[in-house]
Amino acid sequence: MHFIIVGGKEALAAAKAKSYKNIPEDHWEILSDHFASKDVEKDFSQNSEKRSKQLYAPGPGSLSIIGHIHKEGNPETVELMSPIDCFEEKHFKNNSWRNENTQQKHAKMVASREEALTQAQAQAHKIADPVDLALSAESIVGSLPRLKSVGVLRAASISNVAAVQREHAETITSMKQQLAEKDAEYQHKLEEHQAKTQRRLDDQQWLLQSLIAQLDNNGLNIQLLPLTQPPPPPSSQ
Repeated sequence: MHFIIVGGKEALAAAKAKSYKNIPEDHWEILSDHFASKDVEKDFSQNSEKRSKQLYAPGPGSLSIIGHIHKEGNPETVELMSPIDCFEEKHFKNNSWRNENTQQKHAKMVASREEALTQAQAQAHKIADPVDLALSAESIVGSLPRLKSVGVLRAASISNVAAVQREHAETITSMKQQLAEKDAEYQHKLEEHQAKTQRRLDDQQWLLQSLIAQLDNNGLNIQLLPLTQPPPPPSSQ
């Protein structure tokens, strides 16, 4: 990335004049020639093409999704950050989305959440509002006949209203459970995607270390900053 920022292949002389951190200038010139080679250019083009097909572009940072949700939560109320808000913070940068797919996915998640909350609030409002049980019974079973047994019929109608209220309460509980399951499924997918991204970063770091090691074997000595974690061992294949 530094090689591209300081000029890249198009301005190779300028790129060579701006070495990376503590790498000696003569070593940096060798690395610059390598980065400007056709093999590296081919690999770069292939990687760029693969990244353009990713549905979710990887974001910077090593904090896991779970860790991020806990970190951004409210310490006073012990309320965690919602997965939808976490998704927006990861993929909405500099007042724009990383790609069209992330914007569409976020819009669908927000619409789904608002629809579920609206339905739950409507059901809760119906249950919470005090109503005349007689009127409710009449709306369900029709007008009550004016007979001597009207007391028995009215009691039966009230029982029907209670059954409807229980059904509404069960519906709200079921909707809340479905929303929680969707959030959990989405969170699991985010964790899998982050793990894959981290493995790709580890592979790239290992390749860079291998290149430095080859240069050292040729009599060069390049010092890099220590890694936050050891690179993975090379594949046995």
